[in-house]
Amino acid sequence: MAAATRFEGTGLLDGVSDEPTDAESLRDAVGDARLWVAVDDDDPAVGFALARWCGDDAHLQEVDVVPEWGRRGIGRSLVSEVLAWAVAHDRARLTLTTFTTVPWNAPFYERLGFAVVPQAKWSEALRESWEHERAMGLPMEQRVVMAAPTRPSLERPRGTGVA
Repeated sequence: MAAATRFEGTGLLDGVSDEPTDAESLRDAVGDARLWVAVDDDDPAVGFALARWCGDDAHLQEVDVVPEWGRRGIGRSLVSEVLAWAVAHDRARLTLTTFTTVPWNAPFYERLGFAVVPQAKWSEALRESWEHERAMGLPMEQRVVMAAPTRPSLERPRGTGVA
């Protein structure tokens, strides 16, 4: 809930439930080893990442960091853990959906190696996820699907050849 306060005044979450991820979903994620929690020295949670499967992709469902703990690399570390999880499960990419109009969303993920996925390249599972977010009331005209590869590309840069 504290992380959501960063959106106050943006209008991006107007009309969307302000309920946090429910406890049962978090318990399921713990049991499935797809929830990562950042804690401070006294052990209170200061951030978390929640992932799930989305068709053949790993999908970063949510990343939250308490605002007072922001800009310390916690979000970056959490995303890195989720990427490692995707690699460990032999997924080709980690996908997510995010806002384009706030600097701590799409620009943050771009710096971490994510790129916008054109709609023509969305899987059926990503389309369903998108529609679920639309039904929740998110302003989809300000959101994108992004992905980061988890495997090195086999494509050679243009202009290179085998000697």
